Amino acid sequence: MTKEQEVKNEVIRQIRTLMEQRSWTVYHLAKEANVPISTVSNMFQRGSCPSVPLIKRLSAAFGITLSEFFAELDEETKEK
Repeated sequence: MTKEQEVKNEVIRQIRTLMEQRSWTVYHLAKEANVPISTVSNMFQRGSCPSVPLIKRLSAAFGITLSEFFAELDEETKEK
């Protein structure tokens, strides 16, 4: 697995973790972030790499900043 694939997988895993912490469904996240449900669904089902603007919108929906999203991601990666 390439480094790019690893990062993409970690970003998607972080989003999934934040959803689970809040007991959110894909639909709920899409609604809170004001993005099409297909965008969020494809990210999980097809492993589509989310863009930075999308991650920013998802982070805002979770009530965290983009910096906090990546800081949490960095912490999880270091624990492995």
